[in-house]
Amino acid sequence: GRKMANNDAILIVDDEGAFRESLRDILQARGFRVHMAGDGDAALAEVGKNQYALVVMDVRMPKKGGIEALIGMKSLRPDMPVVMVTAYRLAEDQRSVVVESASALFTKPLDMDAFLGMVDRYCPKRQLAGDGV
Repeated sequence: GRKMANNDAILIVDDEGAFRESLRDILQARGFRVHMAGDGDAALAEVGKNQYALVVMDVRMPKKGGIEALIGMKSLRPDMPVVMVTAYRLAEDQRSVVVESASALFTKPLDMDAFLGMVDRYCPKRQLAGDGV
């Protein structure tokens, strides 16, 4: 059947190293395995190689931007949830692609509670021992 070994792996795609790393630290502390990519091309290569439970991707990046990469990812893995993050207002055409293809859109700075709540919805096996209320 399908290999679900990687259902605790999350890919963070952002050209801002500090943002990637702080998000990685938070998610790793919650028991996820985290991979990172700095642009849309690298992200698409990762998604081609690995099964991810979730991709978190910035809209604005050099080389291939997030919207283009989102379209590419959805053709590779239609069922994989991709959550978009942006610090800017989206243009109308960008917004329509995000609404159609992405699982969620978050603005920066991230509302961490809302963001982690979303992560737990998409990756439900993350109820760590002793962590549940």
